[in-house]
Amino acid sequence: MIWKLETSCRVKDYLANWNISAHMWLKNYIFMRMLPNNQRGKGQAAAALTTFAVSAIWHGFYPGFFCFFIGAGLIDYQAKLAGEALNPIVEGRVPGWLVYIVSWLWCYIFCGYFVSSFVLLSFEKIHRVYSSMYYSGHIVLLLAIVVPLALKPSKPKTKTVSDKGKQD
Repeated sequence: MIWKLETSCRVKDYLANWNISAHMWLKNYIFMRMLPNNQRGKGQAAAALTTFAVSAIWHGFYPGFFCFFIGAGLIDYQAKLAGEALNPIVEGRVPGWLVYIVSWLWCYIFCGYFVSSFVLLSFEKIHRVYSSMYYSGHIVLLLAIVVPLALKPSKPKTKTVSDKGKQD
């Protein structure tokens, strides 16, 4: 079996299996309709964030739902970035089973961290719990988004027709 860094698949699978019918409805009627020409790539982050916000509204107008779904959206975004940035670095250097275990733990620890807000619902209770942990999960997640953005290989610029004409 060939192992590959697929943290985005772990998080994506976890979130997709949380409520399969709701996930499929949100994917087909919110996420896909927000993408240009229903194609993944450009605008995917905004479409995902909107989809998570709609899911929060669907559940009810409690701060806990918004905290959970925005957190889940950030976890999903971070996993995608980590997969793109870290795969070229660790591929062939780190055993696949170790990558799998770390990505599995990362997914379930952070989903568990944010699911507490889904259960607590009120901002006061959520703040009390997260502040007792010094918002450490939030800080680590934000750092885990910034670092892969810095490590992510830049895409080569393609020259436009007007740029080619200037060189002649």
